[in-house]
Amino acid sequence: MRHVMLGAYWNETCISFGEFATNIKKTLSTLREFDSTFSHFCHIAKGKDATHLIAEDFSNLSEILRESSSADDKIFSVVDENNMISDHATSKLGFREIFNTSRKLKDGGINISFCDGKHGEFSSSNLFLINFPDTRKADRHVLYLMQTKLKDLALLSISMFKPRSLRSGDQDFAYKISEEDITAINWLTYLSHLPPEQVPAKSELLGMGISWEAVPQGGTLFMLDQEMVSADNPEHVARGKLLRARLMEHGWIEN
Repeated sequence: MRHVMLGAYWNETCISFGEFATNIKKTLSTLREFDSTFSHFCHIAKGKDATHLIAEDFSNLSEILRESSSADDKIFSVVDENNMISDHATSKLGFREIFNTSRKLKDGGINISFCDGKHGEFSSSNLFLINFPDTRKADRHVLYLMQTKLKDLALLSISMFKPRSLRSGDQDFAYKISEEDITAINWLTYLSHLPPEQVPAKSELLGMGISWEAVPQGGTLFMLDQEMVSADNPEHVARGKLLRARLMEHGWIEN
C-alpha cells in the first residue's frame, strides 16, 4: 500500500463562487470534526509552491479563495474594477482549489482537492479528492486514519457531496484492475444509481468474498475485503476484476 486515495465524482453543476466558498468551509469544518488529522489546513496557491495557512475560525478562507479564483478572471462572470470576482460569479470551467494538512504530500501531509461548478459541453466531472501520503512517510495518525477509518470517511464524503460514484483504496491496485479507467473499481466502490436489490451476480460476488451495503443517500457501496486490498495479492486483484466485469456486463459502469 503506497498511494491511498479517495475520490468522489458528480455530474456537471452550475454554482456561484459564493456557494463554492460556503461548501468549502462546510467540508473543511466537517473533516476537522471527523478526525484530528484534519485539525489544520493550508491553501495551495495555483501554479506556485506557496501555501496560505487557513485560520482556525476560517475567517480568512473566503478572501484566499476569492483572490485565487480571481487570478482566472477571464473565464469568470461578474468581476469588479479590480478584476475580483463577486459572490455571484460563475464559470463553465467551475472552481478548483487544493489544500493540505499543513504539510506537503511528499512530507507526509494529506492533499484535499475540490472541483465544483463545471458545466457545459466540454466540462468533465466535478470532484472531491483526498490523496494520502506514501505509507513510508505517513505518521501514525495518518496511518490509523487510512487503516481503520477510511470507510467512515467514504460514507461521510457520500453524505456531504451526494456523488454519482466514489472510489477509495490503493491507487496501485486500481491500475491492476484497469489501466484504462483507474477510477472504476477500488477497495471501496460506490454507485449512487445502483440499488442494492439490483446488484448483479450476487452469489458469484459473495462466493469471491465481495460484500455490499445500502447507503442512506441511496445507492450501493461495495467492499472487496474487510481490510484494505493490495495490488500484490492475486486474490484481491481477481475480486476487483470480477466486480468490474459484472458491473460492466449489466451496464452499471462503462469502460
